[in-house]
Amino acid sequence: MTSRAIKFHYAAFTPQLDISYRPIIDRRHDRLTGALALPRWSLDGMIVKPATLSAAESTEAVLRQIAEDYSGYLWACTNFSIRLELSPQTLLNQHFPEMVDSLLARYGIPAPAITFGLSSSSSRRQPVGASRINAPPLSIAALARRYFSIANEAQTVPR
Repeated sequence: MTSRAIKFHYAAFTPQLDISYRPIIDRRHDRLTGALALPRWSLDGMIVKPATLSAAESTEAVLRQIAEDYSGYLWACTNFSIRLELSPQTLLNQHFPEMVDSLLARYGIPAPAITFGLSSSSSRRQPVGASRINAPPLSIAALARRYFSIANEAQTVPR
């Protein structure tokens, strides 16, 4: 196969990662405090589970994209975090902390900016006073625009 054919084959048969973000609102203070990352792998517009990637590779790809999104769009946000829900197996992986430390250092992201939770339905509880907005997931750029507009409004509107 030629180089072009290999690239075409890779693009046609390799799932692509897309991450949307669902805003998280602190009801006590009526402010946006973070976002839940919703990673999806798709192939030709259909959501798939990437069989070609191990769970560790998939998690690393998702974390890398979240780190890139945060450092590109949300680096100036204070008291804002992105939450990623993971399986217990991923959280217990002995190499997981090293991978996270490496990504945070590489992108210059403070540790509290990315948080993790368990993906099982019994552990999807939010902190008291926090809730997810009933809105569709947003792209990282739209989330950043919303965060900054809310932050600016809070600074200019007397309470």
